[in-house]
Amino acid sequence: MLKRVLDEARHASRLRETSPEADTRERILEAGSDLFQRRGFNGFSYKHIAVLLGLRHAAIHYHFRNKSDLGLALLQRYRRIFLEWAEELESRVDDEWDRLQAYFGLYVDYQRSGSLICPSGVVSNDFDSLPEAMQEEARQLLRDRWNWLTRTLDNGRSAGKLNFPGRAAERALVIGAAMQGALQIDRVTSNNRMEQIIAQLELEMRRDVSDIDNGRSS
Repeated sequence: MLKRVLDEARHASRLRETSPEADTRERILEAGSDLFQRRGFNGFSYKHIAVLLGLRHAAIHYHFRNKSDLGLALLQRYRRIFLEWAEELESRVDDEWDRLQAYFGLYVDYQRSGSLICPSGVVSNDFDSLPEAMQEEARQLLRDRWNWLTRTLDNGRSAGKLNFPGRAAERALVIGAAMQGALQIDRVTSNNRMEQIIAQLELEMRRDVSDIDNGRSS
């Protein structure tokens, strides 16, 4: 608990030091994103953002009429960030195995933060209470990741870089569930199960092709 409080205090200090010339809307999104990933969508209010940024409530409402508008903007922002990350990765890294390692690294960063929750995990926990527009955007966020994983796995197997039985789409679901689960387990146990789960996933996908059914995904 103390570490979480200290982390939030340090982040609040950094936000206050942001240049006055910085775009107010972007600062609100940045603060909202931090609160969203630390507390969940239902765990913060505009008051928290106002205190973090030293703004009046009216300034926040000017950019986001209500919290649902802010939540939708946050999910759209997460989608854009991930798609930009994926595009940049694919432009710089040709090997699908290395791309998959980079994807694992996203979750390792969340795990090492000690208090940040992956956006996909947040929306999964709060899904039933989210407005309909946010629910649909949350579905799209998960689809973006699933589609990217599926394509990466499929291409990697075709190139001989990855080996696994069954279809790439189902393997992508297994990986996504495993990484989300690892984050949840580590938040409770602090036993660094993330490394163990990644190691197991790597072992399963890098085994000799003769050991498994190397059927191509459809």
